[in-house]
Amino acid sequence: MPAWRARSVAEATIHATPSLTPEAAGWVDAQVAAVTGRVGPAQLDRLVAETIKRFALAAADPAADPEDGYLSVDPRHATLHGEDVHYAGTMHLEADLDIADALDVDRVLTHGAELRKALGSTQSLDVRRAQALGDLARTQTALDLHTHGHTQGHAGASGQDGLPVAREVVLHHAPHPATPRMAGPQAPPPPVDVLDYVALMPSFVKSVTFDCHDPLAVAAFWAAALGSNVDEDSTPERAWVEPAGWGGPSLWFQRVPEPKVAKNRQHFDLRAAGPLEAERDRLVALGARVVRQDEDLYVMLDPEGNEFCLET
Repeated sequence: MPAWRARSVAEATIHATPSLTPEAAGWVDAQVAAVTGRVGPAQLDRLVAETIKRFALAAADPAADPEDGYLSVDPRHATLHGEDVHYAGTMHLEADLDIADALDVDRVLTHGAELRKALGSTQSLDVRRAQALGDLARTQTALDLHTHGHTQGHAGASGQDGLPVAREVVLHHAPHPATPRMAGPQAPPPPVDVLDYVALMPSFVKSVTFDCHDPLAVAAFWAAALGSNVDEDSTPERAWVEPAGWGGPSLWFQRVPEPKVAKNRQHFDLRAAGPLEAERDRLVALGARVVRQDEDLYVMLDPEGNEFCLET
């Protein structure tokens, strides 16, 4: 046998993957011995593959089973192909979901597409469903669902719980000068775009801010009074109390150098859930002071003199 052919046979058996056992290598040699002068690389590769199968040298791959392979691999995934950006400004997203999750997503997209159509969108159903998916993503990330605390940070930062900071979405809207106006009481209004609809929403009270000397002390009083807690990110310079069960705005307390010199122009009216006197005593134990009693309510002060009323 020529040296180069012997070397090719040796390399095929020595470098096989998986490695051949001595018995398997001997079986290959026995098969090649009769045709050493005529065996080619392709035939040698097929012989090695047959040897691996005959001697059961390959590692078992349950996922490759044509019938039960799905039992050994979880096909669920959601993959955004970020390297595949279309000239139209789109990206490809594919996913395999649980049946229940997929049906829920389908219902959300159907609802979102119909909502956009009702608001005047003339886009196709496919486009409106794709836009509804974006609305769903922005809705979830705009809400700080993973923590009860007040999370502040920048892009890429994380909150105290180690999870990403919720993304803030800011919409800027300026009506187009050519937007048609109603010509009379019978004229139908123009179609409302989604951004127009958002722009027409009224403002809401996000938080109430107190100037004070000791933010942590005043925040602790109001947190206990309202059944809430002081946020863990609070500092001696600024403290924050998250909304309690009554669903009001959050309370901010910030340190200022000047003292309180006059009566507040606004104050809280608290409603006692139980007996009025019992709630009065509880607030006094927390640090409040009673100024006077007016029939069925008490005028009181918090630890830094901010007025509030307690009534039934």
